[in-house]
Amino acid sequence: MRFDLDGAGEADIALTMAVVAGWTARDPAWVAHHIAELAAIGVAAPSATPLFYRVAPALLTQADSIAVLGDETSGEVEPMLLRHGGALWLGLASDHTDRALEAWSVAHSKQVCAKPVARTLWPVAPIADRLDALTLRAWIAQGEGWTLYQEGPLALIRPLLALEAA
Repeated sequence: MRFDLDGAGEADIALTMAVVAGWTARDPAWVAHHIAELAAIGVAAPSATPLFYRVAPALLTQADSIAVLGDETSGEVEPMLLRHGGALWLGLASDHTDRALEAWSVAHSKQVCAKPVARTLWPVAPIADRLDALTLRAWIAQGEGWTLYQEGPLALIRPLLALEAA
């Protein structure tokens, strides 16, 4: 994949491993609430939290659009960490997932949808002390405009550097 390294040039980076982290909220009460929400629609509780799912690197895409099966898929804006050139980089991705398939197997649901990946990466080192202050936002197309679909600071999830080390 080709990435813009925060204005410092471009790099072709072969992504050889991809892991999606689930149930990463810092607040245990929120995690319990989310597990209960999903249980109500037939999704089994995770064996641990957070839970890490390996996904095929071939699912990662920088295409302008993706094709999905059915109408019960959705994505969420997520932070993406990757190592390149001896440094840790921050980017954005979407853990696009088949919500209907989650009731059968969350792990399998993670494997059936492409995972959009943004083209820009930022070095983590200069911003490591303020990662929690960053806010991620995602919009969805509705009619002729865009509607805010998701918004939240990284402070709501477990510290990125702790997740990266796990």
